[in-house]
Amino acid sequence: MRMQRDAEASGGRRWEPLRRRGGTGKRVVVVAAVSAMALSLAACGGDDDGESSDGKVTVTVWSSREHYVPMDEFEGFMDDNPDIEVKVEVHDNDDILQTLLRMRDAGQDPPDIIQDDVGLIPTYAQAELIQPLDEQLAKWQDEDPDTYDEIIEPAWRDSTVDGEVFGMSMNAPMDVLNYNVPWFEEAGITVPWEPATLDDVYDAMEALHEARPDSVALAVQAKPDEGVTMLKTLLKAAGTEFDGAKPDLTSPASEYILDWFIDAQHDGLLPENAVSWGEAETRGGFLQGQIGILSDSQGAAFDFNESKDFKYPDDWATALIPLETGQGTSGVTITAAKTWAMTSGSKHPYEASLALRYIGSAEVQAAAMSDLGGSPARYRTALNAPEVVETLPFFTEPLRLAFENSAPAPSGEGSGAVESVLADMFGEIVSGTDLTGAEIGEKYQPQVDEAE
Repeated sequence: MRMQRDAEASGGRRWEPLRRRGGTGKRVVVVAAVSAMALSLAACGGDDDGESSDGKVTVTVWSSREHYVPMDEFEGFMDDNPDIEVKVEVHDNDDILQTLLRMRDAGQDPPDIIQDDVGLIPTYAQAELIQPLDEQLAKWQDEDPDTYDEIIEPAWRDSTVDGEVFGMSMNAPMDVLNYNVPWFEEAGITVPWEPATLDDVYDAMEALHEARPDSVALAVQAKPDEGVTMLKTLLKAAGTEFDGAKPDLTSPASEYILDWFIDAQHDGLLPENAVSWGEAETRGGFLQGQIGILSDSQGAAFDFNESKDFKYPDDWATALIPLETGQGTSGVTITAAKTWAMTSGSKHPYEASLALRYIGSAEVQAAAMSDLGGSPARYRTALNAPEVVETLPFFTEPLRLAFENSAPAPSGEGSGAVESVLADMFGEIVSGTDLTGAEIGEKYQPQVDEAE
């Protein structure tokens, strides 16, 4: 049993789907005559006062990905608010923060609304590139309480800095366990699978390996530059404490997870060449039936379900990542939210706030989830909309509950440098190491602490 091996040892990017409107780099979508919820004028167009030549208020929005733009590109919003023109630009090179800093230095007008990773919101706020939304949210709650009250608390909590709300974290990818149903049944594991602890997950991996020793029980992505999402997700699930982006790798929870992966490599439960595996290899292997368990974003399940020869729930299903180790520690489910924020230079904050309301509406979010397989929305009506339940049956009730009570993914100063250190550590683990979890944690903790 793994528990016994642990005792002996102790003695000695994220992917997001993009189906609509192909293309890379910056794509500009001009949407005319939008409603009073539109976005303000960006630096590269319109009059100085944020009005178009026909007197309409212009609101400019910068989205970080195409699939986060409302499917109708604000047409419904503009039909209801003919005095507003919305301009949408997609900036998917992950350089919005740097671009706004350059624009400010050059004296250029910024867009009204931007979207970026929630972990960058404190940096935006400290640089005074975005403004608090508390006043506009109070108006929203007063003018449209039914919509406002349906948005769950993490949408505001994740973007709160020093007691002020700076963004609307409407969509938040969450990792789940995808598993091969026929293989589980062959291994004698009860389906539907509902592991209560991470020990239970490990036991399932061992049974899968025994049933099919030539296949991969657990897929891991350890390819350089593709992130260490699964490692951080399990660290948080086990209860590891983070100081911003920096984990305490010497804690009992971290030691458990590091031993968990070390044992999995020693027992042949991971891919032999895991260090060269990225998203393409893990997802392809899972679709081909060569992988027993795959931890991946909920959005990936949408693509799996579109496969004609690999259908839910007969061929694959989903399970929640347990928040108990089985060894006395417990943690939380994390999500990596994308946040909409209003720039400090917006000349029409009320109109821009109306655009935020439209983005956060049940109709827009339900359409994005059901038609695009987008990230789950922090909006109760959208999460439970009939079309969403029908289209995303694999986003089960336990997953929905965990999503509603999730915590933000660890982030903060030096995130990139910390990620690089964790990637080196994870690469060493999946390649094979003679160190214990405690020893490898002690080896890499100083590098994590010094990362800037």
